[in-house]
Amino acid sequence: MPSNQILRYDELIKLVEVQKGSFTGEFRTLTPKEEARRTKADELISKAPKSLNDKQRKARTILRNLKVNVGNEVYLLCALATVPTGLGVSQLGDYIGRLSKWWAATDHPDGLRLVTSKKYDEFKSPLPSLDRPAHQSQDVSKPEGDREQIYLRRSRQIRYTRSRTKSPPAQTGELTIELLRTQADRQIDYTVSEAPINLMPLLGDPLFDAVSASKQWKWERSVGGLTTDCLNAIVPEDPSQDISITLSVGHKMGLDLIRKFKLTPT
Repeated sequence: MPSNQILRYDELIKLVEVQKGSFTGEFRTLTPKEEARRTKADELISKAPKSLNDKQRKARTILRNLKVNVGNEVYLLCALATVPTGLGVSQLGDYIGRLSKWWAATDHPDGLRLVTSKKYDEFKSPLPSLDRPAHQSQDVSKPEGDREQIYLRRSRQIRYTRSRTKSPPAQTGELTIELLRTQADRQIDYTVSEAPINLMPLLGDPLFDAVSASKQWKWERSVGGLTTDCLNAIVPEDPSQDISITLSVGHKMGLDLIRKFKLTPT
């Protein structure tokens, strides 16, 4: 399309459809041009919004939303088929809904899946149901309440069967113990952690950027793995009591959040 033409959702779908057609059932390496575009997109979504201009921020938002809400494969197709300058002046409307609908109705080449898996070290179904863990297949024969109870039981099992090769510098376990002490009057049913890292951007930029600045997050990314203990929840046995959710954030950005939300000492 001409460089001065504003990109709209139907044109974006045509572009990613053409890009998808370049993949077959076999793995292939990306061309130098494709690799350059992928790298540029990855670098853009990893930058803090305040370091970008308006067009770059808009392109970053679009790419991040596609990666988190539609999945790595569609994100990769969009990164290969477009450039940030084009996304920055686009008028896409409900691009998440339309691309999700398109992706659900089209074929998924194995070659694209393999490339995506290699580049991002994971291949998961996007948008797992909120009433079940991402790794658990949905049993449509069970009512919603039963699936919720399965999720709660699985969460407890996951919590106590995991193992680590090292201890993180932030010592998230100590944070959980301290929280348990401060809530001694509550009967704690269980705690949960190990959030998939590809879902953490759902926190939104201010919170996710603060989490990304934490020592815990940096240590976890240095040793690999697809989950994080930067997000934890303590669930009381009594359903009339609230669930406590905590985040591990970097010190400086944590202070920025305190000022932003005007928290006061207690």
